[in-house]
Amino acid sequence: MAPLPNETIPTPASTPADGRNEFPFDLVATDLDGTLLNSEKKMTDATKDTLRQLHFDHGVKIVMASGRPVENMVCLYRELGIHDAHVIGHNGAKCLKITSEDDHEEFFHSAIAPDLCVELFKFCQKRNLCVTMYRGGVCVALKSDEEKFADLHKVFSEVTTNEIWEYVDNCEDVKKMNLTSGVIVCDNEQDADAVMGELKQYMTPEQAHIVKTECGNFRHHKFFVEVLHPLANKGKALKILCDKLDVDPSKVISFGDGENDLEMFEFSGKSISMANACPKAKEVSDQVSEHSNIEEAVHKELSNILSSENM
Repeated sequence: MAPLPNETIPTPASTPADGRNEFPFDLVATDLDGTLLNSEKKMTDATKDTLRQLHFDHGVKIVMASGRPVENMVCLYRELGIHDAHVIGHNGAKCLKITSEDDHEEFFHSAIAPDLCVELFKFCQKRNLCVTMYRGGVCVALKSDEEKFADLHKVFSEVTTNEIWEYVDNCEDVKKMNLTSGVIVCDNEQDADAVMGELKQYMTPEQAHIVKTECGNFRHHKFFVEVLHPLANKGKALKILCDKLDVDPSKVISFGDGENDLEMFEFSGKSISMANACPKAKEVSDQVSEHSNIEEAVHKELSNILSSENM
């Protein structure tokens, strides 16, 4: 793993000396793409400073919760200098515990049923859809799709920051891979809604949780339809984590922009959607920020809470 940049990071302090935690929440849960990260998929310096202040000065737990492969998210904590944290990926299907600057371990993992992985590949083959499955930080796809969907695979790598691919010869090869999720790439929201509708007729809620996400960067813009373990979502993942860490849900504040954030919003004591959020996210959240992810909404909302608490 790449070393941390040469910078001085303060030592964590659980609470101020008088025993008060001036920030009213114990845990910040935030989505990444379209929320914490800007259009270049980066945290701004101001955002980093605010998250560091909350963690090191106020003892607040910072939990990133994304549809991304969880292994690819650890580097963001290294940017912050936080080496004792939990990170949720695959829209709640997997959580890692960061144990040191250079190491992490699996906290929980809800894999898709092997037979369902095979069925998803067959479903997409019949409909000429581009599907990718995740095994750790590796993208798994059919060998026959490598040339057919070469351009889409390239786009997928760029918007998910995942560039490691493994191609299998046939659908049955994925049975023993312990795959976390399957992602179908769609050009627009209308196509994604159509795929979701057909998948929900093909798979029951007891078999899979199906969610739509909007994903892109400054070059590409796509919609993903993701197939997950039936109990996998960000809200359930946060509940497992909070139960383990003894954090009351009322002390959780969450940030997001998409339909995959709805369960997280419902679980949290306070939820804030971005100005750029989808209509459903805005409807479910307690508050809609005046700012978008490009305008550092998470930094500004957290800074406002810190300022009001310190007045």
